[in-house]
Amino acid sequence: MRSFLPLAVPLLLATVLVSFPRPAAGCAVAPPPNGSVGISGESALIVYDAATKTEHFIRTANFQSTSNDFGFLVPTPTKPELAEASADVFAALADLTKPRVEVRMRMKELDFGCVLMPMAKYSVDAAPMAGSAVRVVEQKKVGDFDAAVLQASDPAALTDWLTKNGYDTRPTLTDWFKRYIEQKWFLTAFKVAADSPGAGGNKMALTSSAVRISFSTDKPVYPYREPAEMQAMSGPRSLRLFVLSDSRVSGTVGGAAWAARTDWSNMVPAEKLAAAVSRGKLPESVGGRGWHLTEFTDPSSPRRGTDELYFEAAADQSAVERPPVIVWREYNPWPWVFGVGGLLTAVIVGVVVWRMTRVKSAG
Repeated sequence: MRSFLPLAVPLLLATVLVSFPRPAAGCAVAPPPNGSVGISGESALIVYDAATKTEHFIRTANFQSTSNDFGFLVPTPTKPELAEASADVFAALADLTKPRVEVRMRMKELDFGCVLMPMAKYSVDAAPMAGSAVRVVEQKKVGDFDAAVLQASDPAALTDWLTKNGYDTRPTLTDWFKRYIEQKWFLTAFKVAADSPGAGGNKMALTSSAVRISFSTDKPVYPYREPAEMQAMSGPRSLRLFVLSDSRVSGTVGGAAWAARTDWSNMVPAEKLAAAVSRGKLPESVGGRGWHLTEFTDPSSPRRGTDELYFEAAADQSAVERPPVIVWREYNPWPWVFGVGGLLTAVIVGVVVWRMTRVKSAG
């Protein structure tokens, strides 16, 4: 029997520390001794088309874990469209926002010799629960994942559905998705497909594959809320978030300014974005036009994920860039100085000697 480490996350992978699982379908699932999983770093991309009010979202995360099987829940305000993506998009975007290189010259000095929730292997039950409290809207395989788009009207029924399908739910997770059910959001349950290359086995350092989730929303949103146990996580953690939109954006969480650093922001023409669109497997509608790219870094750990993260046009629309990387190139004038100086000295000495010789001859 294969164990899973699913993640209860704000929009694509927020990790829950592994604990001993509860019995499911007559089987007791046991993770490795002292099994645990934690996020060490995350990268995410939001593309927001204001004309169609459509958001495309891609995220990947790095984990320190005792297993390489994952499952996770993704909340979206409207029914999502799921598609395979590639984490290569982040390298392409990082290439656009990297610091420019300035070459400066300096004279060489004269030298005198002195840097998830455990899960059993079960097939997804597509039948709705009693009273249709949980409805399976869609099932499909996306990349390395089997996905089920769910719509629930009762937290207890959703908990039962997750338990029936092998997810080891706990009260903090049920409390986490209550608000999404009240707001009539959709929840997409992902798990590593049994035939994926990463299924089974044990690893210590893991990187999730990328999935694109597209949905309608009045504002670009990054579901930032996390279960209570996630907010108590310790250890270093960083989120690098790219936003492609019509203008420079800023974020708010619960009406307060998001505690993140803006590292880069500027318009990027279509030709420079072509590599990111292609490598990230983004839809054709994203290519062929320029976008305003803003890059954020959120180093907060633990993260105060008590509400959603929304974006809007920033009051300050000025460009932002990283400090340039200074490359110093030295020029060495000293051979010329000493060479020419020596020659001049010799000439001067010669002239002086010649004049002295002439004076003596005249005397």
